[in-house]
Amino acid sequence: NFQDPECYSRAMECFTTYLNLKKREGGADLSLHALNGMAGVYVDQGRLDEAKALLLPALDKVKTGKTSALAGMTLLNLATIALKKGEVAEAERYYREAQAAAKQSNDVLQLIRAAYGLGRCSERRNDDGQAMAFYNEALGVIESAGSRIANDTNRAEFISRSREPFQALIELCYKLSGKGPPGTFEREIYRVSESYRARSFMEYLTKRSRRKGARPPDDAGNLIADKLNGERLTLLK
Repeated sequence: NFQDPECYSRAMECFTTYLNLKKREGGADLSLHALNGMAGVYVDQGRLDEAKALLLPALDKVKTGKTSALAGMTLLNLATIALKKGEVAEAERYYREAQAAAKQSNDVLQLIRAAYGLGRCSERRNDDGQAMAFYNEALGVIESAGSRIANDTNRAEFISRSREPFQALIELCYKLSGKGPPGTFEREIYRVSESYRARSFMEYLTKRSRRKGARPPDDAGNLIADKLNGERLTLLK
């Protein structure tokens, strides 16, 4: 919590240390990470203009150096700031640029964040159909690429980021449930919820089997189907 003066002081001390390493080998990337970190602290404190002022020069550096992963990070943070300020068109521009950078670097987490962010922008413009398309795009990335993330830190962020488009799509469907033919959006809510539960259950099985040093069980798909069928029966009672 960066509202806490002690946490704020420690974070800024750490980031300042990284900034002082910029002349060493690999220090340039560390300094750019530090600028993004400092901007994140400012955003958490509501100091949006100060955060943007830090990131715009950083964006020029990453674009010049063609470090697409850092470019994506910086663009996503600028997009977040713009959206918080209500500057939807600017946020969309940054999210689209971040999406292009993420595709170049094949960064799954950034692809999820970019699609989710574009969905939020579409909702702000009251374009619910486009918002649903972007949220489903994020879910498609989660389904197709999530299993390739092996790093524990990235895996933790992936799990956290994965919840956002699922929750956003469900909330949007709830909002729209009074419109259109009866049951249309309710079925979509059930489909998305079922998919999220199934994915969580599969990840649990995989994690448990890895702890035992074995591969995932062959009947994992049947176990998931049995679990979902049981949930259906419970709902119908």
